[in-house]
Amino acid sequence: MTEPVHPPLPHNHRPHALAYSVEDGAALLGLRSTKAWECIAAGLITPTRVGRRTLVPYTELERFLALPQAEIDAALATYKQRRGSR
Repeated sequence: MTEPVHPPLPHNHRPHALAYSVEDGAALLGLRSTKAWECIAAGLITPTRVGRRTLVPYTELERFLALPQAEIDAALATYKQRRGSR
C-alpha cells in the first residue's frame, strides 16, 4: 500500500470556501459590507456572478489584501468623486 501524498488534515482545521458572499467576504476582511461594495464599484475587488448571487473568490480577497494602501485610497477617492458628480 502506498503512503498518502499529503498528511491528513488536523480535526480542527477547516479549509476555506472558494468564494464568499460580499457580506461574508467583508466580514473576513474586517470591513462593513457597504465598504466592500464600494471596493467592488471602485474596481478594487472583482466579484463573480453565479445566477443572481454575487460572490467574491477567496483568491480575490487575498489579492485585495496585498494591494498597497495608497492604491486603495486613490481608487476609493476616484470612485467617490465620480459618484458625487452625477
